[in-house]
Amino acid sequence: FGSQPCAGGTSLLEHQQQANTGLFGNTQQQQQQQQQQQQQGGLTDLNSLATVAQALSLPIICGDERDMLYAKFNQLQAYWGHGTVILNQSGNTFPITPESPFSRFKSVGYCRLPCTKNEDGLVGIFIGKPLEDVTKNQTQLVASLHSILGGKQEHVVCCDSVKSINNTTTEIVIYVLLRSPTGATQRIPATDLASVLTSANIANQLKSGMFVTNVISKVAFTSSQLSLYLDKPPVGISPVLWEQAKQENPDPVKLIPVPLVGSRLSPRG
Repeated sequence: FGSQPCAGGTSLLEHQQQANTGLFGNTQQQQQQQQQQQQQGGLTDLNSLATVAQALSLPIICGDERDMLYAKFNQLQAYWGHGTVILNQSGNTFPITPESPFSRFKSVGYCRLPCTKNEDGLVGIFIGKPLEDVTKNQTQLVASLHSILGGKQEHVVCCDSVKSINNTTTEIVIYVLLRSPTGATQRIPATDLASVLTSANIANQLKSGMFVTNVISKVAFTSSQLSLYLDKPPVGISPVLWEQAKQENPDPVKLIPVPLVGSRLSPRG
């Protein structure tokens, strides 16, 4: 793809150096806020199941009967899969997520196995922003991707679909057309495009300017990849539940078990 921006234009990285802004506002300020939230969320040496379990059952915060109220409040957050439990008298806390082993809102559903080919060139880009923000900036996002990929005239970045993953994450599926001098076009293979987007330099630009959290090629699983996925339960899902989901799969040829945690268990309107 090359690394030079199109003539007369500036790359997304240059825009960031000029104004410290990206597609979704001041990225530097937002990243600092995220780092502060992570620091407030808990300490690394306290990140253990045993410590959190004690905070849920017998925390030592006030040293009297009020500790039971703290315990019940911690349990409520842990079971719900959202919040921050208080660990000790020092005020150390630990963030709770739906993937936590203490969360009760977990299940396993089934998703249709992807059937797209590598030649289709589809690549999913996961952005840490809600659907409304991504949709509003979709045109600028596609233009910025074209610039990051080199800004060459023979490359055309196309958006295939945009969908919400959850309240804070959106997936945009793209493909890149390669135009020959004769006018013929062909799609860049998905694995090639994903490899470029996940290279160190470009990945850093995507993360800092677009809040990209993950990039995957949308191609069908190979038999070895499928076996590797099925052999290990996802984070937060018990091995017993995962094994049951595999055995009860109504159509193992077309469907694959997927974890459902937190708000994903709620039906959408």
